[in-house]
Amino acid sequence: METLLADLTPIMSIENEEYHFIKFKTPDKLICWRYEGKPMGINSMSIIQVGIRDFDIETLKEIKTWDEISENIRKEIEGGITEKKRAYIDRMEKARKGKRNKYPNIPRVIECTKCSEPIKINPGTLAKKLEKSGVLIIDYVKNFKCKICNPSKKGRQADPKNAPKTMTCKCGKKMTYPMSHLRKLAEKKGMTIEKMIKGYSCQSCSPSRGRKKGWKKKK
Repeated sequence: METLLADLTPIMSIENEEYHFIKFKTPDKLICWRYEGKPMGINSMSIIQVGIRDFDIETLKEIKTWDEISENIRKEIEGGITEKKRAYIDRMEKARKGKRNKYPNIPRVIECTKCSEPIKINPGTLAKKLEKSGVLIIDYVKNFKCKICNPSKKGRQADPKNAPKTMTCKCGKKMTYPMSHLRKLAEKKGMTIEKMIKGYSCQSCSPSRGRKKGWKKKK
């Protein structure tokens, strides 16, 4: 056995496991001898395949394997992707593909029939909604309107697209507010943000605090 191993190059993985390199198997495996237990002997050794990503670049160059590896795998090794990380990435990719294929008839983006804005859709959520309402996907798409064009009656109203943050009175006076403040004012007045902005009137033209316009002090 010692004579056999003498012809093989000992290599260490990045996790400090010792192997004796035999040959490279494309695209990403090394055929190696490895001791399986103690004491060392013929019965405690086996030939196994080891993932090439579990070795550093210098080791792969030492056994003259680096140039035989594909460019994509070399980039993964240079980026620190180990065999365990590669396995995890592959599992996640399969899971994503399985998730995408779970709702093959439901689009991921639906265009609003009123403003033509493309809206991203969660297939799982939409599938449950369609099942509960009994509506076909083709009819849902034909009548779909985004939350801005068709705001929900419950909860906070959606912000209007490209809504100005500056309100201009008919007298020319301007007042700038953050959108969060405009939203609160609109909710307080019981109107949409667009309607409130269009109907804005400053305190001079339409006083709502303190003395009203035309107020006279009694003698």
